[in-house]
Amino acid sequence: MKYEFDQSESTLRCWLSERVQLEGDELARDIRYEVRTRLAKMASCTAFEGTWTSRDPPGLADLDNVLFSNLGDGTFSSLGFARLSLRRRYATPPLSPTGRAFPQFHQYDRFIHRAPLHVEKRCLATRAFPVPQRPVTSWSVWRAALENHASSDSTIESRRLGLHLAITLPSDRGLSIAWHLKPLIDGIVGSLSEPSLSDVDRVGLATLVAEKLGCSVADISRLFSVRGLALGRRNLIVRRVDSLQMNPADNLIDEIEIEVFPSGGRHRHAGCVATIYEPNSETV
Repeated sequence: MKYEFDQSESTLRCWLSERVQLEGDELARDIRYEVRTRLAKMASCTAFEGTWTSRDPPGLADLDNVLFSNLGDGTFSSLGFARLSLRRRYATPPLSPTGRAFPQFHQYDRFIHRAPLHVEKRCLATRAFPVPQRPVTSWSVWRAALENHASSDSTIESRRLGLHLAITLPSDRGLSIAWHLKPLIDGIVGSLSEPSLSDVDRVGLATLVAEKLGCSVADISRLFSVRGLALGRRNLIVRRVDSLQMNPADNLIDEIEIEVFPSGGRHRHAGCVATIYEPNSETV
């Protein structure tokens, strides 16, 4: 048996023989289909949590993709949540309902009433930037976040990181976490990272990105040249046959927390605040 499931009204538990992949063989497609079918049976909620447990070594997180994005666009859109928490646990998964050991375990929980998240952890870096205009892409988030950083960051030494994102929306705007999680995470992680590019590549890529965003090459070249970013240098950009993709391989992120608020009250001004923090050791 390649997978097992246990589902109640508010919880889905998945025992899997391999990581959830965006592409892959027939088994990968079967796993995606089975998980998506069961998630579709869940009712709408205000908060949603996902936990991925395996003995994969640290540095193989890819948290938002494995738990969320690789299941396909729209998988979670019917749930309508305004708060999302994703966790990575490096531990042996629990035994399945039939007593079998599986290398991968996912648990998804929905909540009707859930208190707002509170980040009471050591802050390592922040980004405050305007709510991205539609279409929300990793490039538009990257540009907005990097343009609004005040100065060079301090290099982060920790190998396990958490990301908290608070989004306050104007009254006439909507933004779905379910639809926009990947561009938000990739754009923010990208804005904290220096791309591993030669000077020649920087010029060529700046031209392509400027065309995608409808802005000047000089503006994008300036952003590509920012040094001393908190997450250091990394492979940030993937060339496809007919496109250019920001894919920062954010394998340092073991915890993701996102909240969306309407503007007004204590959340008076629209905007985004992203915080990179050090997770508590017992959570990862």
